[in-house]
Amino acid sequence: MRNFIEIVGFEYKKMLMQKSAYIVVSLVLLFAVLNPIIRFMPGFSPADEISAWERMTIYRSYARELSGRTIDAALFEEAFRHGYLTPEGVWRFHILNWMPYISAEDFEYFYDIRHKQVSENINAFYVRNLISAQSVEHMLNADRQTPTPWVFEYTEGYSRFFNGMNALITVLAFAVAVCVAPIFAREHSTSVAQLILTSKHGKRKLVSAKILTAVSFTAILSLIFFAITYLMFMAVYGFDGAGAPFQLVSLFSPYPITIGQAALIIVFSSAVRIVFFGAFLLWLSSKLKSSFAVMIFAGVWIFLSMMFYLTVPIVWLFNLSRLFINALPNTRWVFYIVPYEIFGLTVFPFIFEPVFAVVMSIIFLPLAGRAFMRHQIQ
Repeated sequence: MRNFIEIVGFEYKKMLMQKSAYIVVSLVLLFAVLNPIIRFMPGFSPADEISAWERMTIYRSYARELSGRTIDAALFEEAFRHGYLTPEGVWRFHILNWMPYISAEDFEYFYDIRHKQVSENINAFYVRNLISAQSVEHMLNADRQTPTPWVFEYTEGYSRFFNGMNALITVLAFAVAVCVAPIFAREHSTSVAQLILTSKHGKRKLVSAKILTAVSFTAILSLIFFAITYLMFMAVYGFDGAGAPFQLVSLFSPYPITIGQAALIIVFSSAVRIVFFGAFLLWLSSKLKSSFAVMIFAGVWIFLSMMFYLTVPIVWLFNLSRLFINALPNTRWVFYIVPYEIFGLTVFPFIFEPVFAVVMSIIFLPLAGRAFMRHQIQ
């Protein structure tokens, strides 16, 4: 066991000694630190009577004054009245960002109007043959389980954190590709693979150490940068809002969870998907024998995930595109209103996708080791 740990440590040293690994990890760290504060830096916000930071603190102060109040017609009317009275009024108007969806006469029917809109959003996918009637009813029942009326809380920190995670996952995926791609491919380019593959003893231990290094590095790197991002956004905007309904940051979400629960789900789901991404690249590294080819493939995958969205009335194809492409760099897919249907069961995306990522990682990691060991010596 001690020898195995030493081999893993050696693999970590080889990975971290790469100049490219230092560069990409440093860039991700810089991005994680600057992402929450860049909009407050000089030159990154439009010239105005007050700075972006002052505008945010005014909004935060006003929002905290309202925190703890029930979201009802009286609160809507108050926010509406204050919305146009001061230079910072635009922030006060959007303190309840649902107001553009309803008129002043309909404030007291807000929850009914919102549930009707959720129903229309879900039924639109049924009309396009992307979900069954059973799943429609399942999702509507989930929405009905969300307790109302809601209590307002200041949630800007979490709202910004959710958006910041979208960009971070994309940047982090590039860093993982740069670090993981050489793990097997480098051994072929340096002819070390010939020594490993002709070894009578320890070959499996060496390959297992490489796999453990890739998985642990990817998981640890993800969790570290997720934690940094979370703490940075909370430090800038405030920790308020963890116990508030998720609908305060995603109005038409049907899921009966709190914002704090949503944050934990996003972090866990993102971490296991990044691990799956790394496991797949590790398999490619063993098959293609070229770090450059693996990174090109990773770049294409990340580009498609940001630019490509397939909506065709073929359920299995639609679901495959969600699982392998769209869910990688964007946290909004974690709480997508279209569930997965497996053997007649309706499963929420934030449950099915992490399980899928874990299963696929378990499949691809042994395949990566087997593919490396089965290469013919040139």
